[in-house]
Amino acid sequence: MALFTAGTMSGSFAADRIAATLAAEIPVGPIEFIGVVAEDDGPQRPAVVQPNALRTDGGWQTWSGPPLGVASHPDQALVAGQRVRVVGTARSAPGRIRGDPIAGRVTVREIEVIGSAGGPLYAVGNAVRDRVRSVLDVTDRSEALVAGFLIGDTTGLSPRDLDALRRSGLTHFVAVSGSNVALFLAAWWVITAFVGIGPKRRFLVGVLGLMIFVVVTRWEASVLRAAFMAATVLGAAASGIVIDTWVAIGVAVATLLLLSGHLAADVGFQLAVAATVGILVGSGMFAGRRPGLLWATLGAATAAPVAVVPILLVHFGIVPLMSPVANLLSAPLVTGSTITGSFAVVTGWGPAVAVSSALAAAVLGVADIAERWPQLGVAGTSVAMGSALL
Repeated sequence: MALFTAGTMSGSFAADRIAATLAAEIPVGPIEFIGVVAEDDGPQRPAVVQPNALRTDGGWQTWSGPPLGVASHPDQALVAGQRVRVVGTARSAPGRIRGDPIAGRVTVREIEVIGSAGGPLYAVGNAVRDRVRSVLDVTDRSEALVAGFLIGDTTGLSPRDLDALRRSGLTHFVAVSGSNVALFLAAWWVITAFVGIGPKRRFLVGVLGLMIFVVVTRWEASVLRAAFMAATVLGAAASGIVIDTWVAIGVAVATLLLLSGHLAADVGFQLAVAATVGILVGSGMFAGRRPGLLWATLGAATAAPVAVVPILLVHFGIVPLMSPVANLLSAPLVTGSTITGSFAVVTGWGPAVAVSSALAAAVLGVADIAERWPQLGVAGTSVAMGSALL
């Protein structure tokens, strides 16, 4: 009952905050303000900036205004954690950018980065993102997809490629999740091995690494879920408690919803949780068969797309018929591309970049073929799933 009450209150507060932002009034017309970038900009979307000071006839005044969408400026890319001065023209335009509510949009005439307000976590996280983008050529569609595998950055992918991934059921590969968190933690513990000896120190060092990775991937819902699961497992180990993955996902999801009730309505969060449940169920579907790793992978790769079908139907109305086949073909390619891409980013070795890019190109090839396969609605999906069960 206590958890239900707390969850209800969290959801209510989140809904109130979103409604207040969408209904907030802003100064319309010429505007000059200082704020902190909350979301990076991109080729097809503005940045989200949280204002904290407004220029008026009487000088600068404190202004805790609602978040604003700030259009991309050709001379200055905006990165989360930066403190910026923006000069432009504001208009009331309630809406959302990457799920974040905004009260209006600003057409920029001048923008100046005046510092960083994000602290060490932002500094390290942004440095990692810069390293990925400096090693990979995100103007190349294959290397842009590798950046999506590593840090969820899909700004280098064209709308055509993103649509092909969606229609083939492969979008989740660029929604960074559990495997990426595990890979990052492994590399993180290698780097911090000298201070991470013992379960308690490993927990503290691991949580710090998870916080950095959340910033690197820009707190995607799938990353938050995976990071909280990993933190739960590390915390249990540090306390001498043994928990299984079902407990870990239950604790992670409950904690996230208590802290941020708006995630309950976030499509990415719903898909991440459903896919994880599908993986847990699917990996045990063929228990006892040999070779175990092959059958566990087959079960997980088949069950995960099936688990997200109801959510896809509710939000998008269609489901790729052959998504399980496309996932089976793509999963080993994505794994290989992610591992070699990580090695390339750390070492800067050109051949590793080439291998990772070639594997990513193969994934794009699967998506290009699979997007032409039938897309099913509710009736078609029901018939297909009923036939499969029979």
